[in-house]
Parts: sequence; structure tokens; C-alpha cells
Amino acid sequence: MEQEEQERQLLEQMLTQSCGKRTEAGPVAERLLAEFGSLYDVLHASPRALEQVEGVSKQFIRFTRLTAALFERCHQEEQDERNRLRTPWEAMEYLRPYFFSVQREQLYLLLLDGRNRVKVCHHLAEGELDSVHMDFGAIVKLALECGASRVILAHCHISTSELPSEADLTITVQMKQVLDDLGIKLMDHIIFADGAESSMAELGLLGWTAEQLYGPDSCTGCADQPEQ
Repeated sequence: MEQEEQERQLLEQMLTQSCGKRTEAGPVAERLLAEFGSLYDVLHASPRALEQVEGVSKQFIRFTRLTAALFERCHQEEQDERNRLRTPWEAMEYLRPYFFSVQREQLYLLLLDGRNRVKVCHHLAEGELDSVHMDFGAIVKLALECGASRVILAHCHISTSELPSEADLTITVQMKQVLDDLGIKLMDHIIFADGAESSMAELGLLGWTAEQLYGPDSCTGCADQPEQ
């Protein structure tokens, strides 16, 4: 009941602000809630449906369109921020569920925009018990099609250490060069194994610090400077 009363009061304020008829705002708000059920449904109702409610003005309908648009924009921003990866630890937390209880090596690719917000996560390959093939062409194709500015690779080791092997390091450096040439930054390569994980960015194996690689304002800078 408390939520219903709050929604009714908000509708009254919207009606008053949009048409200035305070004495009619209460009954109109009640009719709107009776017809649509909630404030959310009122805001997302079609103009034609709103017009059928007695006392609803064209000014109020325009006001609901604007309010709904602002609501959706704020909601999208909130979702975007939730998918923004600021550190290797946040990337590990995001990826960890993909590697829970797997029996073979798996390879995933995170595609991100210039603010480190995840656009999509792709499962690239399933390998053998101790190896998985990394297809450079597939990675480049997905990154370009998605318009990604940054990428994070992730795979798992089965029954071995979470630390990268020499083969992991070699292929990662090669992939980094390919992406650098396209203006796409390889932010990290994360490895999961037996409840542990490691980040090549955090270990300093990609030529830059984790702060530099995950920095949201340095999308192309790392590719343009010599590695340390």
C-alpha cells in the first residue's frame, strides 16, 4: 500500500506540473493507476491508450514520453556501469562463472567499448584436457564486427597451475601485436585453474601495468608507445 500511495502522489505531481490543474490531479491519478496498474505501466503506455483516460491532457502525455525516455536512459547507464571493468579483479569476477566445473580447456573473448564496458562475451573454443586452439582470425573478425575498442582473453587450465605457460605467453604476445596493428587494445589474458586465477596484466606480462591497461582514458595509447 505504501508503494501504491507513493506512485499516486508522483502521478499527481506529474499531472500538476504538466497541466497545472491541482484539483483534478488526484482523481486522474487514481484513474490512471486503475487502468494501467502501476506508475511504470503509465509511463510506458501508448499515447492512444492514455487518451482514453478521462482528464488526461496532451501536455501530460508529452510529459510521460519525456519521463519514460529519461528513465530508460538512466536505467541503461546503470546497466552499463555494472558491466564496466575497472580492474583485473573485476574482470575475473565477471568471467569466473564461465569456467565453473569445466572438464576441458575453454577459451572466451570479452569485447569492450572504449570505457571498458562489456559489449558481449564470446565462447571461442573448447579444447583438450591441456590445450585449446586460439584462432586469431576469428578473434579479429568478432572484434571488428562488434566495433570493440578493447578485448580480454580468458581460458582455463585443467589440473595445472593458474600461472601462464610459455605457450600462453607466446601466443598472447602474438595476438596483442595483431590487435595493436588494428588499433584494438588487448587489456588482459586471464587464466583460471582449480579455484585460482591469474591476470597477465596484473603480473606485468603485457608490457604495461594493470592500471595502464585498464585505464578508461588510454584506449590507443598503449599501442602507440614502446613496451617497457
